[in-house]
Amino acid sequence: MKHLARTVFACVVGALAAVAPCGAAHPAQFPYQKALAAPDEPGKRFGLFALDDALFAATDRAYANMRIYDGTGTETPFLVRARTEERAIVREHLVPTRKVRLDPLPGNQIQIIIERSPSHQAAPSLLELRTTQRDFEKRVSVAGSDDRVVWVPLASDQPVFDYSRYIDIRNVRVEMTARAFRFYRVIIANVTERFRSPLAQILRERDKHGALRTAERRRVEDRDFRIEEIRLFERRETARPGARVTRDYPTHSLCVENRQDRKETRVTFGTDRQPVTALRLLTPTENYSRSVSVEIADREGGPWRRIRTGRVMRVTTGTFSIDQTRLQLGTAVRAAWVRFSIFNEDNPPLLVTGMETEGEVHEVLFLGKPGNTYRVLYGGNPGSKPPSYDIARLVGTAKDLAPCLCNIGPQAPNPDAKRLSIHRLLSGKALLWIAVCAVLVVLMWILVQTTRKVERLPQEPDRE
Repeated sequence: MKHLARTVFACVVGALAAVAPCGAAHPAQFPYQKALAAPDEPGKRFGLFALDDALFAATDRAYANMRIYDGTGTETPFLVRARTEERAIVREHLVPTRKVRLDPLPGNQIQIIIERSPSHQAAPSLLELRTTQRDFEKRVSVAGSDDRVVWVPLASDQPVFDYSRYIDIRNVRVEMTARAFRFYRVIIANVTERFRSPLAQILRERDKHGALRTAERRRVEDRDFRIEEIRLFERRETARPGARVTRDYPTHSLCVENRQDRKETRVTFGTDRQPVTALRLLTPTENYSRSVSVEIADREGGPWRRIRTGRVMRVTTGTFSIDQTRLQLGTAVRAAWVRFSIFNEDNPPLLVTGMETEGEVHEVLFLGKPGNTYRVLYGGNPGSKPPSYDIARLVGTAKDLAPCLCNIGPQAPNPDAKRLSIHRLLSGKALLWIAVCAVLVVLMWILVQTTRKVERLPQEPDRE
């Protein structure tokens, strides 16, 4: 029994010793490579290049299966990050005002005069009517003046409406010319609307000849437009550092399926696993508003995981139009397959002609030396852990880094992967399973040998 215990212990230790060194990456583990130019500007040690579609398609979400090696085979530290830039953004700022007077005008109109706070010098370019009413359509004109005598037109006959009885669309904002005045005059047309009740009273009576006559009676009521508040906004442009750079990415294998039983349209397409942040629906259909959902999968056919719900719409009514066919995902998503579901309810399906994707630009910052040769190795190795380098902390403390932009070559097979394919086989989980199977075989052999020895032992005679 002692010999058996020593043998099993030796097998287990041997298996663990064989598996232990497999945590480090080896150039033979990666099936693809790209040539990388070294920084060639004097005094610059950091190189920078953008990830392309081939790198996106072959790497995992954490870029754990990507390494950079120099010409001597030494691993080179690198950092993957989203490209940023300083970008001008426009924010809306509320302009303090007070209502001066309200007057009815001929032609079913009202006039409201508001005064801007004298201590707040601003040139508002947006007017908003705050109201809780539903189902209305009005026309708004805006003019400005400093003396309430001479009025300068700023917006003329602009529509505000709510069509929630028929479709989820509402607009209570009016774009106006940005001018600084003390007083603003707002004229609202069609202030009182006549509504016909959807409920009808059916009257039946017989005439003097006994014939049955049916009459329909509906109630008609007038409804005034109630405004809780009129607000003015000034738009100011400010610089925002650290804004992430985005670009359009290609898609493939578009499939549009109208499922009448579920009253939905499913749009499925593939990507090269780029970091997508927004989707855009391509359709010539007008005047619609539909709920949508977005699901992703790593393999064609699923399993699917829902990541976003929202609404897309396109409405054109008179001089007003709105086009919201772009859906933000909230964060960068890398997936091989995307399913965009449109919930039609009882409406006819939209004519979908395509999908467009927009995503972040990811770049790689690496520490190199001028004159050296480098190559990027990537692909394979599912489930591997991402490397941990000091370069992330160095970049966080360095100022005015100004890396050198480097060129990256086309994708090519990694020659080390062919010469050392046995290393790829005997690595990670594969070697662990081989070791476990070897231990089981040894244990079975020991058990068989022990059983045979026991059977060959002389048997003691039976005692009466």
